Amino acid sequence: MFLHLETLLLGFCSIQILHLKGKFVDIFSATKRSELMSRIRSKGNKTTEVPMLIAMRLAGVKGWRRHVSLRIGSRSVRPDFVFSRHKIAVFVDGCFWHSCPEHGTRPQSNQNFWDQKLELNVARDIRVGKALKSSGWTVLRFWEHSVKKDSAKCARKIARELRKKSLHSCFRA
Repeated sequence: MFLHLETLLLGFCSIQILHLKGKFVDIFSATKRSELMSRIRSKGNKTTEVPMLIAMRLAGVKGWRRHVSLRIGSRSVRPDFVFSRHKIAVFVDGCFWHSCPEHGTRPQSNQNFWDQKLELNVARDIRVGKALKSSGWTVLRFWEHSVKKDSAKCARKIARELRKKSLHSCFRA
């Protein structure tokens, strides 16, 4: 009852999944899957950060740095893009790793591990967002699918936020 083969791109490697009776069946062994998953990078990701970087450059958005560690209280936070002068932190969240409500999937094997891992990622995202906001930062989060669909729209949203912050700074005494 093989329905179809789907290829998901995660970073620089892809995952091939068989859809069988509505369930995902991995075509790789557990060892091979582990090896592939360990090669997915947390920065410089081709499906999340790179399209955003290109869109910001094309839109003329300037003043950002990548992967700057910010000390917020006792924790260290590493947004994908940081506008330090304007206190704006930008995160581009992968649909799989951050449990996107539209496109996030859960592997069928080792379910307890993946449920816990992905739930901890979401909890960390919430915790980091609250910590940054309470320290006066503006936090912008974009889903991987939003960046894929219209990276220019995402870059325009960042540009709007920067203009708002710039206007506020002009009127401060």
